[in-house]
Order: sequence, then structure tokens, then C-alpha cells
Amino acid sequence: MPADAEGERHARILVRAADVVTCASPAEVGRVRDGHMTDAVGELLTADPDARIALWAHNGHIAVQGASLGARLRERYGSAYYALGLFFGEGAFRARRMWPGPWGPRTRRPSPVAVNRVGPPPPGSLEARLGAGGRGPYVHDLRASAESWPHETLASRSYGAYVARGVYHWNSMPTTPATEYDGLAYVPLSTPSTPL
Repeated sequence: MPADAEGERHARILVRAADVVTCASPAEVGRVRDGHMTDAVGELLTADPDARIALWAHNGHIAVQGASLGARLRERYGSAYYALGLFFGEGAFRARRMWPGPWGPRTRRPSPVAVNRVGPPPPGSLEARLGAGGRGPYVHDLRASAESWPHETLASRSYGAYVARGVYHWNSMPTTPATEYDGLAYVPLSTPSTPL
């Protein structure tokens, strides 16, 4: 890539970052950020139309719902976009801990990234459904599935870069797999990443 094109790309990234940090509300942050992520994917495909891209992001971004990255990619690329949600049974993951609600102490310094442990999924949840039968890691292709349960709305765990200290175990969101994803990847045991 020529130096001037590289400089232009970096300038676009800085403008996008400024757009995100100047948003007035968390809902606006999500909308603007997912729009910029969509544009970044578009730039990669414009540079190489034959490219195949594997994009790893939080399920809330990947899902085809609302104004998410996934919904925008589906709108632009149709069925060429395959939304693969990633779910796990139990184990641990890394995220920063924050105090839940407005009553916790607020500091300018973010809390350190910590290992957060999670037990087995609650009965009736999407993760419990995926883990039924004790299977190992697998991918469930919803595009090829004739089953009815993916059309049900199920509770699903939802963890991101930050988790609410002490109560994150109960953090869930309603998920209708067949309308939000094309496939579900399931891992029975999650292990936290190891910092380099």
C-alpha cells in the first residue's frame, strides 16, 4: 500500500474513533461503532473483492438484529454474510469488572482485566440447549436445520469487555437463534486467554 494511502487509512480510523468518543449516549455509541466496523469490512472487500473474511466480535455485533454490524453486513452482502454466534457451557473468560449500577465507585482508571468464572448454564437457556447430551465442541448450522427450537426465544449469556462485579453470572439477554444467526458454535468449556 502506498504511503499516502496508508496515511489516509489511518486518518479515517482517527475520525471514526472521534465519532465514537463524542457520542451522546450508549445507544448512539453502539450504532456509530457498528457502522464504522461495517465500513471497515467494506473497505477490505473493495480492496480485494475476492477476499474471504472471518470477523470475530461479540455476539451482539455479529447477530443480524437492529442496527448491528451483522444486520448491516447482511443488508450489504446478503447470504454471503454468515452470522456465526459463539456460546459456551461453563468455565472462565477475561474481562474488566465494574460496579453494577450508578452507586459504585467511579474512577478514571479502568479496573484491571480479570478472570471471571461461570458455572453451568441455567436450565432452559440457549447454552443449556446447546450443551444437552454432553457433546464436545460443534457448530450447528441453522440454515440447514429443520428443528423448531431455534425459533424459540431463549435466555442467553452476554458478556463483553466489562462485566458487572459480583452479579455478572446472571447477565443474560433474550435470543431467538434462527432470526439472529445462521449458525451456532458451541464450546462446553471456556478457558480464559493468556496475556502475552
